[in-house]
Amino acid sequence: MANFDRPALLAGAAAAVTGWGLVAVPVFLLWVVTPYADDSLFAVPRLAGGLWLLGHGGPLRWEDPVGVATLGVAPLAVTALAVVLVHQAAARTGRIGSVVAGYATVGFLVSLLALGGALQSEPLPDLLWVVLTALPAAMTGARRRTGEWGIAAAWAALRARGQWLGIWPVVAPEGRFAATLARIGALAPYRDRALRAGAAGALALLGCGGLVLTVALLVHLSAVGGLAAQLAPDVPGRLGLLLLCAVLLPNAAVWSASWALGPGFTLSAHAAATGTQALPPIAFPLLAIAPGPGRSVLGLVALLTPVVSGAVVGWALGRDSADLPGFVTAAMPVTAASADEPARTGRWELAVTVVCAAVCTAGIAAAVALWAGGALGDVALAHVGPPVGWTALAAFGWTAGAGLPAAYLHRWWAGRAERAARRSAERAAQAEAATETGVGTDAREAGDAWDRWDARAMSARTAHTADATGLTELIGDLITEDWAASGTGTAEETTPARRSWLSRRSAGRARPEAGA
Repeated sequence: MANFDRPALLAGAAAAVTGWGLVAVPVFLLWVVTPYADDSLFAVPRLAGGLWLLGHGGPLRWEDPVGVATLGVAPLAVTALAVVLVHQAAARTGRIGSVVAGYATVGFLVSLLALGGALQSEPLPDLLWVVLTALPAAMTGARRRTGEWGIAAAWAALRARGQWLGIWPVVAPEGRFAATLARIGALAPYRDRALRAGAAGALALLGCGGLVLTVALLVHLSAVGGLAAQLAPDVPGRLGLLLLCAVLLPNAAVWSASWALGPGFTLSAHAAATGTQALPPIAFPLLAIAPGPGRSVLGLVALLTPVVSGAVVGWALGRDSADLPGFVTAAMPVTAASADEPARTGRWELAVTVVCAAVCTAGIAAAVALWAGGALGDVALAHVGPPVGWTALAAFGWTAGAGLPAAYLHRWWAGRAERAARRSAERAAQAEAATETGVGTDAREAGDAWDRWDARAMSARTAHTADATGLTELIGDLITEDWAASGTGTAEETTPARRSWLSRRSAGRARPEAGA
């Protein structure tokens, strides 16, 4: 039975401790500068541990004399920190299971430590959320190192353990099932391309949410500043409020992106770009920019921002779609006849890849919406944030709807030079084929006939010119000489110009007979 890789196990544990420590640093600084801190120094790692677990999506309980409230909104800044640390640990070691095991071990210890704090943890749900956060990050990091997702290796390890325990049947795929698996494996380039484009589309969607959030902050800047001054009149309070707003800023961007997509978000009431209900006033700076009831011009303009996500996906897939073979070509074995054929992606394959990328974008949007929302208390605040299902559906629709025309347009634009070169090659091939079939000989014969006709025409034009010249000389002689009154003979004998003209005329009449 295979054991865990010790360096990878330690790398995962180190990533968890590093993230916990980075969260504890600002908590410790706030504890130092706060003059009315009631807890001891030991409360700092507990509070930091609770916030670190909350960043993974794990729920926390807040107990006070009034009652018990649940806190389930994960600060996405802490979530991003945890994902980056696990990703780097898996990229260094190339392991998935060992890194996740080491990370989850530290997470379970932190959940036990946070049981006695102001924010009490729930060890088993928190451990589950820690694993769900660390596993995708470890898979992407290990793939960066090994080039594989690790699914095949995990399946082989599971079969080996089952065989070792005697409880897992070892059956090798064969027949049609094996051929299906081979075809699925041949489509791996399309899978990777769709995943990359889908991730780019999700980042573009989050960027659109950040743009909407920035515009809203600029519009409501005075209200945000006034509320912050009321909540924190002293310097430590303002520092703490500023830190909390900075940690929750990615959450606000996700809420803004869902608002621009159409589904909106819930905060005791529903708010969307197409129409907003009356939201209750909540004393928090980031919530002071919440839209008012009804529709607004900013909301209608914000509905156009998700088109950027689809355009990014279409551009990413359309720029080099000709580098991959078609689905049918990729799924079939390579033969001598097909080995020399150029690789190309058809319109149908490109459309399916865009749809798969849109599914990836929708999955990422659903996961981020799930982490960005949750519980902020009970009753009306039992669930706040974007609706997960509707957000995923809207992200898929916007991405696929804008991605398909963008991909085809980019592919057509990028293939202009290739099409021109192909047309030139076809014309050259047609000319060469025409020469080989004898069309060129006929052309040469036609050219020789034209030259002969042109030579005869030139000879006739020369003869007519000579006749005109002689006639001109004759008229001049008639004017200047009175040859009829000389009486010394006939006109043919007495005038040289007339004799020359008559001789050339006789020669011109005889030339066609000689040529014939």
